[in-house]
Amino acid sequence: MADKQLFVYIDGRRAGIVSQANQGNTTFADDEEYRHGANPIPLSLSMPLTRQKHPSRAVVPFLQGLLPDNEARLARPAAENQTSLDGSAQERHESR
Repeated sequence: MADKQLFVYIDGRRAGIVSQANQGNTTFADDEEYRHGANPIPLSLSMPLTRQKHPSRAVVPFLQGLLPDNEARLARPAAENQTSLDGSAQERHESR
């Protein structure tokens, strides 16, 4: 079972689930009902609806393409979400 899951919606319909295993392997699985429903749209051309499950080599570049290219712009949300730019968790230190 995946450690983390993100439900993906397109036009208000659940299109699939992005899953990340404890070891970091990230996959996308199209929702069967969505795939076989009326007018399904693939999440990406690199992840066609002809396959139900898509590997990291297709999913990770797609997700990275959604992020800003500038590391300075990435630093703020990384700090706010207590993670690092490489995806590893950081300890939260608060001054009181």
